[in-house]
Amino acid sequence: MQRLFNPPNSLTILRILLTPVFVVCFLSSDSQVRQLSLAIFLVAIVTDWYDGWVARRWGYVTRWGTYLDPFADKVIISATLFSFAILDLVPMWTVWVIVVRDAFITFLRTYTELKGRRFDTSKFAKTKTFLQYTAIFYILLLFIGLDIEIIRIRYEDLIHILLNHRWLDGIMSIVAAMTAFTGIAYLFDNKQTLEELFGISLKTTYPDARTGKPLPNFFVRAIGSAFFTGYAPFASGTVGSVLALAVYFIPGFEGPYIIMPAMVGGFLIGVKVGELMEAHYGHDPAEVTIDEVVGMWLTLFLLPKSLFVAAVAFMLFRAFDIVKPYPAKLFDRQAGGFGIMMDDVVAGFYANLLTHLVVAIPYFKQFV
Repeated sequence: MQRLFNPPNSLTILRILLTPVFVVCFLSSDSQVRQLSLAIFLVAIVTDWYDGWVARRWGYVTRWGTYLDPFADKVIISATLFSFAILDLVPMWTVWVIVVRDAFITFLRTYTELKGRRFDTSKFAKTKTFLQYTAIFYILLLFIGLDIEIIRIRYEDLIHILLNHRWLDGIMSIVAAMTAFTGIAYLFDNKQTLEELFGISLKTTYPDARTGKPLPNFFVRAIGSAFFTGYAPFASGTVGSVLALAVYFIPGFEGPYIIMPAMVGGFLIGVKVGELMEAHYGHDPAEVTIDEVVGMWLTLFLLPKSLFVAAVAFMLFRAFDIVKPYPAKLFDRQAGGFGIMMDDVVAGFYANLLTHLVVAIPYFKQFV
């Protein structure tokens, strides 16, 4: 118990306890109380640096401390980002990417340490945390600045420019991407531990018990099947399209600066993993549904976001994906990941055009 409540650990626990106080102050309708939230966050940043320095300088490094310090960072960062999202300062989807990644890695790290195994820290973890804190401090400083009269009078127009939604969306997209990347890096840095504890192979291939053919590794199957929707017992393409719809309805995802990189990245990744999946399952296998995800997003691109439009787009995409109008059928006959992806891209293109025409019909505008 004494080792738990040594000076640096006590500061870390204080940082966790200050988190709900920060949230209450930041979301307050009183401008003076909101200004207090900035001071609380500054205290959190200072204690984050100071407790680590004290632990290293005076020999207080403990197992509890190595766990609590990054956990405290995740608690205050997650709470702050959710507070920003509630006030519509940042896209909610970026917050979920960061929070889910942090929760997942924290679970893995805790579980492996309880099993007496070491879980190595990613080389980019500190860079990720620095980017998160920098983005949060940037938004917090400008937002609270509007509550300070002398600053608001002199710099209000500039602050509104710096808090522009597109600019903040771009910043948070970069932070979310870096956070996701470090999560993947954690998995590969600790692949031997994961293989031994969970039986998850991260090797290139291993023989399938049923066919004896090389089976793509866990992550290739997870990505290629759009998080295993491709293994649905029937209509896997439809199930994958439903997943794409669910992601599309995450607030802010429909923005061109978000959905376009998602489509391009999904297409490029899909070409590679589609090729690996095809080598095991055969030509354009039903298990590959990342192509449906990308095609569905293309169908919804630049359309009004509503349930009616999404339903029309979904039905048209599924119809075109089944019929495969020219040149989709030509791509469908090609071997390899490029052909797998392109026939759904063509279907998505046709479905997008036709959905735009439907939305333009005067009678249907009332449903948009």
